[in-house]
Amino acid sequence: MINDDEWGIIKYEDSRWKSSSGYEKYPAVNITWYGANQYAKWAGKRLPTEAEWEKACRASSNTKYCCGEVESNLVEYAWNGYNSGNKTHPVGQKKPNSYGIYDMIGNAWEWCSDWYDADYYKSSPYKNPQGPDSGSLRVMRGGSWNNFTVMYRSANRYSLDPRFKWNGNSIGFRCARSSAQ
Repeated sequence: MINDDEWGIIKYEDSRWKSSSGYEKYPAVNITWYGANQYAKWAGKRLPTEAEWEKACRASSNTKYCCGEVESNLVEYAWNGYNSGNKTHPVGQKKPNSYGIYDMIGNAWEWCSDWYDADYYKSSPYKNPQGPDSGSLRVMRGGSWNNFTVMYRSANRYSLDPRFKWNGNSIGFRCARSSAQ
């Protein structure tokens, strides 16, 4: 999730990326897929594929949630509809998954690079699927501060028009870097 001291909540203004003062540790939200993708390119990175996102979330587990099978444990890992106070929170206040990655679930939905196809994984490549070649919706993963536990399954998929940013502070992104970079 883009959230470090340098950027925080970001916006593109006057041909520059700017952070909002006081939100340096918060997820970057209110951004379209196009804006997230452009920022990732600008930063020399990219949006993760849906498969990469899920691997990072699962952290080598095969359990229902990134923190195991027990739904009640999610409160330790995610800001959600039960504990968020209806807002995002600084990243890193909840427990990380076993890879040490914070906020893979809850706090803000995360755009992935893939086009959405409900049936894609029925016939996709087994190794490193890159998503469909085209579509009208983009994939989002992870759920946000205003969702409940059903959205936090590691395999949960959601899709949205890539032009949409929802002013509810619940859609953000995380950058990925290819191993050659």
